[in-house]
Amino acid sequence: MAAADLPSEILYAIFEECATLAHEHDRDDRPWQAHLCKPECLLDWIYVTHVCRHWRAAAFSWSPLWTRLVLVSKPWANALLSRSGTIPVSISTDFKEKEWDRDIVLENLSRIKELVLGTSNFASLEEIFNVLGTSDPDHGTIMLESLSITTVDPSDYPNVMHVSPNVSFANDHKLRRLHLDFFPFGLHFMALDGMQNLVELSISGISMADWFDELEGRTIHLPRLSRLHIADGWEESSAFLAALQYSNPLHYLGLDTGGGASTKTLLQCILITLGRYHAVKAHKPWKFPLTISGYYYALGIDVAMERTGDNETSHSTTFCIEAIQSSPLNSSQLHDLRKKTMRENYPRLTSVSDGSPGFHFSSMSALDDALRFFGILSAVFPVSSIVALTISRKRGSGDTISASVLSIILMSLPNLATFLTCRTQLSNIVLALLPRRTGSKIWPMPALRLRELSLSCIDDVSDIGVDCLVEDQPRYNLPATLSLSKCLAYRSNWTSLDRLSLTRCASIDENERVALRRLKMIVIEDELLNH
Repeated sequence: MAAADLPSEILYAIFEECATLAHEHDRDDRPWQAHLCKPECLLDWIYVTHVCRHWRAAAFSWSPLWTRLVLVSKPWANALLSRSGTIPVSISTDFKEKEWDRDIVLENLSRIKELVLGTSNFASLEEIFNVLGTSDPDHGTIMLESLSITTVDPSDYPNVMHVSPNVSFANDHKLRRLHLDFFPFGLHFMALDGMQNLVELSISGISMADWFDELEGRTIHLPRLSRLHIADGWEESSAFLAALQYSNPLHYLGLDTGGGASTKTLLQCILITLGRYHAVKAHKPWKFPLTISGYYYALGIDVAMERTGDNETSHSTTFCIEAIQSSPLNSSQLHDLRKKTMRENYPRLTSVSDGSPGFHFSSMSALDDALRFFGILSAVFPVSSIVALTISRKRGSGDTISASVLSIILMSLPNLATFLTCRTQLSNIVLALLPRRTGSKIWPMPALRLRELSLSCIDDVSDIGVDCLVEDQPRYNLPATLSLSKCLAYRSNWTSLDRLSLTRCASIDENERVALRRLKMIVIEDELLNH
């Protein structure tokens, strides 16, 4: 069939896919609520509608194609508004130096369903925010269902600006999703009270310490709230949670907190919070380690060591735990779950948008080394249900995670399916992937169900001795020295990888890479870490 003869239904699918890919490329894995559109979000796909007159006519006739407005210029914005007909639209803009985009937003508030606003132009943002918060009748009935106010660079802040004390999001009766990320205005917590239809709330970069004293004895009524994500300290987050009043336990709860406490203290806070506010199914009173059926877990650990003088060292572990309730996960879902535990990908506006029941807890720093952290975690959490693991060494740290610690962790994760490690010595990784010896006992193969291994920023030599692992080399058919390829070939007698990813691993030479490619797995080299 010639391109000019394709039916409209197929053309609609082509246009929609191209438009989606243009946004996805620019979003860099950020959720829509954190995405500020650039001209490329339109210009990178619009040419697809120019193939022929038939395609052009089909595109013009399909109003839903034009409902995600990209504010390249005022003429383009007006054209998109016209082509979208009367269908509700979505707008994402940073305002920058221009004023016409502010006018587009203000003039069409009665049609906007989703609105993502950046904070480069504070005057324009304040004007729109005051309209939204006071339901100005001059702008008609506000149809807004999703509002995200975010900033790209918090250092651009002026002094905190205070909005009208009469501002209340409760005036926006249809609002179901609210994200405030580094919100630049002074906001009283009671501005949230009475939002009857709010289902999803994310607050990040706003100091709740200013609300702390006033929250005691107060109630914030959000009857339909189901998904909540807060980035603040434990005490402030706990006080805010205690003030919330909603009808049913939360389906999703995320807390990104500060550190400076022991692992035990932080995990106790997690469990208390989980038990009080989340609809997690567990036997109560809880017995440890917890038995929580139907959840898949990802764990991220970022280790650091600093010398404090007099040959003393200080250890800390940044951690993140992500859990979702789901049917068995496919490879793509495992990737997504693992990425949420990587420090550079922490979702500021977040996982609340994913839709699955679950929870997310992270701490900037637990004052314990990785081994002690994992030991305490294992005592209270069902680590056997961890399917995705990320372990990295903090940039600039003088320490690396040892082979013995890695081995203990991997031995404790029988269902681990995907493992990424960054800035870890290759020799330690290889040793940890082999059976561990304790006295005369040889332990089983670590991470027996591992299907994907990703290595990033690996910078040591690949050949190592294995005498520390096994006493009887002939019995286990191990060579005297062992590279990564030999390690994986040895493991293949019990379990095989499906995929190996190597990113910035200059120390793995070409001969070793050739040996790795000969194994029965997909080898992806110099892949971007986030993919």
